[in-house]
Amino acid sequence: MDHLAAAVHDFYRALGKTQGCLKPHHDGDFVDLAPFDQESNRAAARRMPAILALAGLKLEPGHPTTEELTRAVERLAFHQDLLAEAEHDGWMDWHFDNGWSRADTRDDAQQQHHLLVSYDRLTDDERNEDRDAIRNYPEIAKLADLKIVPST
Repeated sequence: MDHLAAAVHDFYRALGKTQGCLKPHHDGDFVDLAPFDQESNRAAARRMPAILALAGLKLEPGHPTTEELTRAVERLAFHQDLLAEAEHDGWMDWHFDNGWSRADTRDDAQQQHHLLVSYDRLTDDERNEDRDAIRNYPEIAKLADLKIVPST
C-alpha cells in the first residue's frame, strides 16, 4: 500500500508545483512526510480499490494499453458523481476518525475543516475537487506501475 500511497503523494506534489499551491512541508518524498501526511496518502490509496469497485473496476499490476486506458477513463467518467461522492465520504471518514471536526473555516492546528459536510452540501467547485481525484486515478495508478481494468 505504501507504493500506491507514494504515487498518490508524487502525483499531488507535482500538481501542486504546477499550480503554484504546493505547501513547503509537502515538497519532499513520501518517506520524509510527517506521519499525518503519510497516513492521509495511505488512506487515499486504500480508498482507490473500493471506489473503483463501485464502477466494476480494479487495480492490476502493469501498464495499460491504449484500449484499457480509454475504457477506464470512460467508465470513471460515466460513474463520476457516484465515485466522487464515495471519495468525499471516505476522505471525511478518515478525518473524523483522526479527531477532526466541521467548522466554518479550515484550521489545521485545531483539526477543523469547512468541507467536512455531506457531498450534496458542497458547492460545484468543491465537488470538482472530488471529481478531479477520480479523474486522476489512471495517472496515479500509472505512477505505481498499476493499471485500471474491469473487475469481471
